[in-house]
Amino acid sequence: MTEYLIEIHDRYLYVRFREGSVFSERLIREALAKQREAEEHKILNDIWDTRGCMPDEKLNNPSIDRIIGFIKSLHFPDRYHRKTALIVDSDLAYGISRIYQALSEELPFEIEIFRDDQQAREWVLS
Repeated sequence: MTEYLIEIHDRYLYVRFREGSVFSERLIREALAKQREAEEHKILNDIWDTRGCMPDEKLNNPSIDRIIGFIKSLHFPDRYHRKTALIVDSDLAYGISRIYQALSEELPFEIEIFRDDQQAREWVLS
């Protein structure tokens, strides 16, 4: 069983991680690569739901920088993808997500962090 599921909705992609998964650099890269295989990723914003996941203890500034470099290698700025929402459910995940948000300022899309999926959807669709 895979550790994540990518759901294609009319106006966004929803990347849902299995509860209990360790949210690691490897898992993030794997999900990013799989998400980029979907034609829809080029035109749709996305929501990453990490609730129920445990952040890997190795997620730190250097690993987040590598993830951002990986995203840059996959992302085409002329596409319509302009927003990524992260849904978290713990203070640790929120803190790591804030580091990612701060380090990713040079990416050509906005990143916001939420604890509620309805707020994340509203923002992605706005």
